[in-house]
Amino acid sequence: MMKKLKFKNAIHQTCREHYERLLKEGWIVLSQTSQVARMLSPQGNIENVDLLNDLVTYYFNSYDAGANVWDSNPGYMVDNNTANFAADNEAGDTQKCDGNTCPGTNLGTITKVEIRAWGRCFGTGTNYLYFKPVFDGSNGDDHFHEIDGTPVEGKWSAYADITTDINAPGTWNWSDVQSLDCLVWGIDLGGQFAQVSKIEIRVTYTPPS
Repeated sequence: MMKKLKFKNAIHQTCREHYERLLKEGWIVLSQTSQVARMLSPQGNIENVDLLNDLVTYYFNSYDAGANVWDSNPGYMVDNNTANFAADNEAGDTQKCDGNTCPGTNLGTITKVEIRAWGRCFGTGTNYLYFKPVFDGSNGDDHFHEIDGTPVEGKWSAYADITTDINAPGTWNWSDVQSLDCLVWGIDLGGQFAQVSKIEIRVTYTPPS
C-alpha cells in the first residue's frame, strides 16, 4: 500500500477559544445553556457547540494510491491546501484516505469524534458527497453532504458525528483516532465534477484535571 503527502499538524482549542472564534467568523447563537450553544454558521450549518470540553482538529494526509482513486489529482485531497481540489465525475469512484495527522498522544477523555470536508461541485445544480469512516478495517455509517458551485472557492460541510457509528469503538481512545480511515465518493454526478480539497477530524475531549 502506497502512502503520499504526509504532514504533521493539529489545531488545539479550548472550548472558550472555539466559541469566540465562531462568533468572530459570523456565527449566530440560536440558543445557549451553561453546557452547550446552538449556533448557525454563515453557510447555514447548525452546530451544537460544547462549552465545557476542549477540541483538537487533525486532517487526513494520505490516501491508498494502490486502490480506486478519484479521476483528477487524488493527492490534492490530502495535501492540506484548500485551494487544491481532487476531482471526480463518476458516481461510485471511492477514494480511501488511509492516514491522518493524529499522533496518538493521550490528551484526555474523548467525548465526540467528527469529520467534515472542504469541497464544491464544478458545474450547474447540486450534488452529494458521501463519507464513510473506517474503524480498524470495518466500515462505519454513510454520511452525506450536499454541495454546489457556490462559492467557487468551496466551503466546509457540516460536521458528521461518527462517535457512535456502526463498528465505532465503544470507548474511544487516541489510537482509534490515529488509525481512523475514511472512504469518499460522489453520487449521481451526471457530468458534474465533485471536488474535495481537505477532510478534517475533530475530537472533543475532557482534559485531565
